Amino acid sequence: MEWNQIASVDLPLGTQIGDLLGVVDQLEAQVKAVLSSKRSDAVPHVKELDPVVGEAHDDLLAARDALRAAEAKRPATAVATDRTEAASSNERADDSWRSLENLLDAGRTLTDDARPGRVEAEMLYRRLFDDDGIRFINYRARRQWDAAQKLVAVLDEPDVIATVEALGGKRHLKALRKAHHEFGAGHGFSQAKEVAPEVTTSTRAEQLALQAALRDYLVKVSTRVSRRKPESAALARFLLAPYAEMVDDLERSARRTTKKAAAPADPAAPTG
Repeated sequence: MEWNQIASVDLPLGTQIGDLLGVVDQLEAQVKAVLSSKRSDAVPHVKELDPVVGEAHDDLLAARDALRAAEAKRPATAVATDRTEAASSNERADDSWRSLENLLDAGRTLTDDARPGRVEAEMLYRRLFDDDGIRFINYRARRQWDAAQKLVAVLDEPDVIATVEALGGKRHLKALRKAHHEFGAGHGFSQAKEVAPEVTTSTRAEQLALQAALRDYLVKVSTRVSRRKPESAALARFLLAPYAEMVDDLERSARRTTKKAAAPADPAAPTG
């Protein structure tokens, strides 16, 4: 993209927050370079920016800083940690239910006459798991919790405890109760739900403000070019170079994605 086309171009599709913040940082660096006391043939120099451009530049940096500040307040890491703990507690609960189910299933095959034994194991297995086994561990979390709560109530009955422990399941019960408690805590079912203070969850307003400020800056720089001042075109080209580069990069990326999506599948390998 040429610098003199920028004023009529909207932000490309696929532009993300990182692109916006990064390109504004680069645009700021361009301004610092043209105002620097150091001289270079590759960098046009001016004592000061045109007042209109300078004001747009200041507004652009202020909008960038506002977006950065808003992004910093978003609690992304806390949400990720909570989800990880919920998933971990779900796995532990599932494993504990599988372990108990395996124990009772094995108890149904006992051949000695000890009591409680095969008959009690069969009765308890049917009472707990019926014909569905432990399918409930694949339910959504709330439904799984409700089903598990009913089964834990059965497992708290003295006769049931005695049966499970006689079958060698004392440790199974202990592990299951612990995992069930952690599942409830991990998903927020077994304790009052705390309401966190309101936090910034969206930075859309700040993003739109930065896009508007960027657009304004691009237009102000472009419209300050005069045919009577050839050096003004060189200055504008230099100041807007990072934006032109970003647009080209995003357009190339979009073309690669489109081309890859449209590519035919590889033909099947010949057989025989």
